[in-house]
Amino acid sequence: MLGVGDMNNKGKLKSFFKILFGSAGGQIILLCSLPFLSRFYGPSQFADYAIVLSITNILGVVISFRLENAIFGHTGLRRRLVFTLAGVMAIASAFAITVAVTVLSILFSFSSTIIIWGIVGALGFSLYNTTCLMLNAGYQYNEIAVLRISRPVVEVVVALGVMAFSSSYFLAIPISYALVLLMCLMFLSVYKSLLFRGAALMMALKRNRDCVLFDTPASLSVAFSSYAPFLILSLAFDKALLGMYSLAFRVVVGPVNTILQSVAYLSRQDLSEGHRQKQLMHSFAQWRSKLVLLGLIILIPVVLACYFDLFGLMFGAGWEGVDELVLVLTPLIVTKIIAVPLSFVFVIKKKLKLNLAIQLIGLGLTTMVLLGALLGGVDFIGTLIAYSLSYALFYFVYYKMSESITIHEK
Repeated sequence: MLGVGDMNNKGKLKSFFKILFGSAGGQIILLCSLPFLSRFYGPSQFADYAIVLSITNILGVVISFRLENAIFGHTGLRRRLVFTLAGVMAIASAFAITVAVTVLSILFSFSSTIIIWGIVGALGFSLYNTTCLMLNAGYQYNEIAVLRISRPVVEVVVALGVMAFSSSYFLAIPISYALVLLMCLMFLSVYKSLLFRGAALMMALKRNRDCVLFDTPASLSVAFSSYAPFLILSLAFDKALLGMYSLAFRVVVGPVNTILQSVAYLSRQDLSEGHRQKQLMHSFAQWRSKLVLLGLIILIPVVLACYFDLFGLMFGAGWEGVDELVLVLTPLIVTKIIAVPLSFVFVIKKKLKLNLAIQLIGLGLTTMVLLGALLGGVDFIGTLIAYSLSYALFYFVYYKMSESITIHEK
């Protein structure tokens, strides 16, 4: 007969594959759509998409002040308050940033269209992520899997629909988040957990102020480091090159980020349970093995595809060189796959100040490498190689710090 532990492990494995299937399915649909989209939208449209994507992901992880991460630390009424507070803060922040950008665009006479759409996307991203984390806390893995596959599907449908009346490929990002959130409102009961009590919400904010003070700047640092190349390279290189990098990013880094988000739903639960049961080192070691295997599963097909120039053939004329850019990014993605899910131990062990310091150092390192390469006259490929290797070094150090915290568990 199977013991309770065996049943729990089987249940966790089943949940893992549910969420992974949702994420992988969504990414497969996105990847399958790229050969069609790349033949209609050119590198310049992909560059605009990259800028909106950057704004969406940089602002999307911080406008809630990372209060959604505190959902796991509470139950019952307090969890409902944190869930509500994260949404309220995201909406208020997005509104304030939109007003500020609009005023600045009037004063300094620049077009704010792409920026505003990026802010709308960021709000959708934040509310979507908070919803998934609330479902995660309630072990509603089927619903998470559906959401993880629905969002990419809706984006592809919107992108294909936009072709009929506009070349603004970037519209697919904010519109897809809006439509998926509308579906959530119609079909999910999770929003019945919302609890609007002014005084109680203020108390929830005070209880979780560490998320605001330390996790928010750390997350901003991570997001900015990941998407800084789009913003910095757009200042120095041709828009077509930025579009090429955007497509390479979509091929590998985008899917890896989505898969890691899905993995994180389970690794957070598992590491938290391991800490409560004084078995954090055991949980950490188990997840390290799983993540190394996941890294190999992703790395080997990517390298083979680059070797045979499959990406260039897939995306058609005008996209030659994408294979080289994808290969340049492989050191970054392999180290990221291992380091990021395990970094949740910083939250578990209440080492948010240390996490913030590490993230700021990483941000400084990668930004200096990018700017140094640009000022030194390094070409586009050389700049990306320097960026990828510096980020791989950062993720290796980040992993070793996570391991050190776990080893010194009390």
